[in-house]
Order: sequence, then structure tokens, then C-alpha cells
Amino acid sequence: MTQLKKYAKYTSLILTFVWIGVIFSFSLQNGSLSSLQSGFFSTRIHQFLLSMGMNISKSTVSFIIRKGAHFTEFFILGCLSAKSTLDLNSRRYLPLIFLVPIMDEFIQSFVPDRAMSIYDMGIDASGIIFGLLFVKLLTSFLTKKAKL
Repeated sequence: MTQLKKYAKYTSLILTFVWIGVIFSFSLQNGSLSSLQSGFFSTRIHQFLLSMGMNISKSTVSFIIRKGAHFTEFFILGCLSAKSTLDLNSRRYLPLIFLVPIMDEFIQSFVPDRAMSIYDMGIDASGIIFGLLFVKLLTSFLTKKAKL
């Protein structure tokens, strides 16, 4: 059982690296494929909003979906990073996670029909920050609740 606990504490770290791989895999998709994927969701959501009587342009919906996807990818990364630093009792490597948005955008600069965007780096970094804060608040809440 102690062997299982030993490996379990590294699970969140492994998941963090796997998720970084997922993020980079999205960055390696050419612009057409990336637009096709976000366009699928944008079209459905735009149609839903129109059916609800909300007159919003498809380009606005697409913009929100694309930037929301950036935020969500990196929110998940922030959550996983916070969890892995908690599991391993080490916060010293946490600042390194903020290199991922830079590397992500750098990768995109070499992919056809994609570009590097400082604006997207900011959205990505804010996703990480919100993910870290979410786990911190959740952990504090659960710790206080357990003491009651």
C-alpha cells in the first residue's frame, strides 16, 4: 500500500505534463483545422443564441469561443499545477508553468495560418492564475470544513 501512495503523489504531476502535451497538440494544428473545430461550437452556440432572441454576430460568438478555449485550457493547467505542487510539497517549480503560454504561442508562430499573439499569452496566463486560485480556495474551504 505504501508503494501505491508513493506513485499516487506523482499522478497530478504526470497529468500536468500530459495536459501540456494536449495544449501543444492544439497549437500544432494548422489554422484551417483550428478554425473548423472552434467553428463547430460557434455555429451551434450562435444558432442557440438566435433562437433565444439574442441578436449577436457569429464573429463575436466565434471570438468568445476561441478566447474562452484559451482560458479554459490554461485554467485546467493551473488547477493541475496547483494540485501537483500540493501533492509534492514543492512550490519552487510553480513559476515555470508560466513559460507554457510563451512556448505555446511560439509554437503557433511556425504553424501555417497561425500566429503568435501576446494577447493570447495574457489570456493563457490569466487562466493559469484563476486555476491556481481556484485550487487554493477549494483546498482552504475543504480544510476548514474538515476541521469542523
